[in-house]
Amino acid sequence: MRWLKQTTSADVPIGPFLDATDGVTALTGLTLTQPDIRLKKNAAAWAQKAAAQTLSHEENGFYEVTLDATDTGTLGLLRLAVFESGALPVWEDFLVVPANIYDSIVLGSDLLDTSLVQIAGTAQSATDLKDFADTGYDPSSHKVTGVVLADTVTTYTGNTPQTGDAYARIGATGSGLTSLASAANLAVVAGYVDTEIAAIKAKTDEIPADIDGLTLTELLRVIGAVLIGKASGLDTTTAIFRAIDDSKDRVEATVDADGNRSAVTIDETV
Repeated sequence: MRWLKQTTSADVPIGPFLDATDGVTALTGLTLTQPDIRLKKNAAAWAQKAAAQTLSHEENGFYEVTLDATDTGTLGLLRLAVFESGALPVWEDFLVVPANIYDSIVLGSDLLDTSLVQIAGTAQSATDLKDFADTGYDPSSHKVTGVVLADTVTTYTGNTPQTGDAYARIGATGSGLTSLASAANLAVVAGYVDTEIAAIKAKTDEIPADIDGLTLTELLRVIGAVLIGKASGLDTTTAIFRAIDDSKDRVEATVDADGNRSAVTIDETV
């Protein structure tokens, strides 16, 4: 399906026109005129093309037809059909699209238009959206219809600040922070922080200071060496495990042929 620009004249090839008897022989001498070219624009009734024209043969049974601005004036599907005596029927389907769509996608000479109409499923006024684009966000005048502030249950219905909303509380006095920085509000925040810190401390207090004489850090050094450090002598009676950074022998174990350890020496120091 070929695209056509709305309300714009276009010369398009149609065909091939082939002999109705053998379906192969190209018909190069047909006389195709305006009444022969039938158009159907979407659900409209069939009608001949708008302008008078006798089509010119190009080659191999293809003829060129001019569809003028009237022919391409209706957006959507456009079918062109020709039923000429002695020839097999010929038809072509086109899609008529707006000029900026055609210029953007087909010609690459324009950009697709986008129109911001809704935010969060709610239609916005052109004034609101233009104010945002021109001047940036101004909480005293720019309110997005339908949006609920995070710290309130106020739903805006226009550009008027609502009593109790974040703007009214922040911008109502002095520097704009007085009402938020009250002693009562600060006390609530401080109490919340103290509670969270106490909960964290309770968890860290459960970690033992040492395990069998080793601090948690020292124990992790030894465990790390055995799990991911270099190892040697595993097929002998003395297995050696290196520190993760390969700086020293961290663990030396005496083992028998079955891998049973009878003695272990560790170096947990840095």
